[in-house]
Amino acid sequence: MAEGNLEGLNLIYDNSVESLLFEITKQNYKASSNDAHVIDNKDGCLCGHYPSEIYIPICLLENEEIDLNALTNQLKRARLARSRERFVVPAIIYKNKCIFRSATLSSGKEVLARKTKKGLTNVVEKLVKMSSWSGVFSGNLNRDNCESTHDESEDGLDFTSPSNGDRVSILDALRSRDVKVLETYGINYIFDLMVEERLLRYGMYVASSEKAASREKYSGFRIVQLPYPGCEFFSCWSERGYNPDNLKYQWDNDYNVCMKLPEETQSNPSHLMKGVIKANGEKSERNWDLAELTKNYLRIVLNFLQFENGNFLVHCISGWDRTPLFISLIRLSLWADGAVNESLSDTEMAYFTLAYDWFLHGHQLCERISKKENVLVFLFSFLNEISSEEYSIHRPVNESDRQKLDERKRRLRAVQDIFFNSFNNLLDFSVMEETTRKFVNSVRGAKVALHNRLFSSGNV
Repeated sequence: MAEGNLEGLNLIYDNSVESLLFEITKQNYKASSNDAHVIDNKDGCLCGHYPSEIYIPICLLENEEIDLNALTNQLKRARLARSRERFVVPAIIYKNKCIFRSATLSSGKEVLARKTKKGLTNVVEKLVKMSSWSGVFSGNLNRDNCESTHDESEDGLDFTSPSNGDRVSILDALRSRDVKVLETYGINYIFDLMVEERLLRYGMYVASSEKAASREKYSGFRIVQLPYPGCEFFSCWSERGYNPDNLKYQWDNDYNVCMKLPEETQSNPSHLMKGVIKANGEKSERNWDLAELTKNYLRIVLNFLQFENGNFLVHCISGWDRTPLFISLIRLSLWADGAVNESLSDTEMAYFTLAYDWFLHGHQLCERISKKENVLVFLFSFLNEISSEEYSIHRPVNESDRQKLDERKRRLRAVQDIFFNSFNNLLDFSVMEETTRKFVNSVRGAKVALHNRLFSSGNV
């Protein structure tokens, strides 16, 4: 990151760096080096926003007896069910439990629009190949905006001028396929970070969610509603001097989703849940500021991971802002406890979560920078907030546990320092692009704000 532009961040797309990340992923997923545990996504053939190789943890293949070829076919046939075709993929392994990530459910309009667009692209491509212009184009027409490619035979659905009734049946068929994928993965719980049941844009619903879909369709899964502000809200965080305290989201009628937890979680809370739910069961998420909201949601998710059975899915709308925020928080919290990615050093973990959890899964950094939606910077500025025993899976009962907690604090602070100190040598703003200047200014501003907060609390 010590370059005068965003090349330091863009390097994660370099083949050698990507290969290193994949090697780390394989080691932590305990996957062999052959193709038996790898789903091929070369050139974004399944999803243009995902890594070129998608690793399936061996614990899934062994415990669930998943056939990889059948799973690959399932994903091909079900990907349109998820917004931007960002289907469900593994993210973290903890105690033979798997945390998955994805986008939310597509709406019928998005499904039809994507198929229509790809159909037109295929027609244009065929015409170009038949014409004298065939040598001018490079054959990338079907990779527009980094979307995935399609073989019409993969879907087995008729999208040619469907009536309203046909659209409903097509969407229903796709969601049935999505449910099959979730069942194949052994997912029991879905953590939904959306603040709405369905996303409304320009007077039409452009995305849906499991809680708004047919109740029978997703009734086999426990949906944990954790409404969390989208990336737009983080411009407010930036404009308030990078301080999350007393920064509250303005809930209104358009954002009518409330936090909803299974009854057993509320009636028998663990040490991770202490103080999150009041004694009378009252939930206060609409009164929590950004810091409280983030900390309490993380504790809720960690509680499920520690004490509930089965696998878990985390998603927001597109799955590339709020989702990586919480995937990174979960990974870093568990890693600081020595529970996941045990072999990684402080520096390796800092770069691994940044590159793998964010960029290789589609985070749109430049767009976020242009709008001051610094959700990625927020992640690293927030790590000191989750360093205490409240967020540890190790309940402190003896001196050994106390030592683990001290190591937890050291690790999280080290990752935080590595991120912020990476920009100390960027002194010559005159050679930087505007986007880079904005990003560096955001990082430096957040670092100053963090130091001031730590100093005022006596934790420096």
